[in-house]
Amino acid sequence: MLLSGTVNQTAARIKTGRLLSADKEAAAGYCYAISEYLPYGTYVAVEQQPMDKELEDFPNKHYAVDVPKEIELPAVYEDGKAGASETPERLSRYYHYNANLPVADLAAKYFIRFNEEWAGKADESVREHVIKAHGYLGDYEIYKYGLDLAKLAGNALGDPSGTPHFEITQSEYDPMKDYYNTIVCPEEEGGNPESHYLADDVNHGITAPGGKEYESDAIERIYRYGSVSEHRQTLSSMDGMQTAYDGKYMLPCLCRGQ
Repeated sequence: MLLSGTVNQTAARIKTGRLLSADKEAAAGYCYAISEYLPYGTYVAVEQQPMDKELEDFPNKHYAVDVPKEIELPAVYEDGKAGASETPERLSRYYHYNANLPVADLAAKYFIRFNEEWAGKADESVREHVIKAHGYLGDYEIYKYGLDLAKLAGNALGDPSGTPHFEITQSEYDPMKDYYNTIVCPEEEGGNPESHYLADDVNHGITAPGGKEYESDAIERIYRYGSVSEHRQTLSSMDGMQTAYDGKYMLPCLCRGQ
């Protein structure tokens, strides 16, 4: 990210380790600098207003402070550098969200799953999203794309099971959801005694072909099932870590490390 200011202001930023480089402009007393790399996401850049500590502001000022500007990272511009040099900048149309594209087309285009896979349509098979299986440890379920929060209880439209799949919790002062029970993760690492994988509860008290009962919660201990899919809020938007809007730039929604 480019930053500008007086030499003293820029030098102060360098001392804090937040700048990668600084170069002096031809105009005496000013320079520009490049900040450290920022995680992907959306930022608001605000221009720092010049001021004098004693005067608090410059009298008869002949400058204007730019309005705050929203910056989305990573930024890919239309026509390469040409789109970056225009005002406003033209972001690549290739990364504009098209709400009408089906899941398979979005995955083929962006090499990432980004959609609400189980929309609850009458002609949609739940078997594509809740896959029932059986193994050495008993019956279990696999959620290929994760489940929407409204579909965890097993009673959503199109779900024939009628039984809960898994439940996640969130502590009052914890910004992150707690997917796993403390038998998997201790509380200091995000475990919660109220979070459970419920699909293997059908094995409790059941005798395996070998003559022994299935171990309780055996699959919950080893299967990292926790995943919540994106959620379509309206016909024109999709919620995940961020929100993508139909016809708008969406690349930050596709990138990890925000």
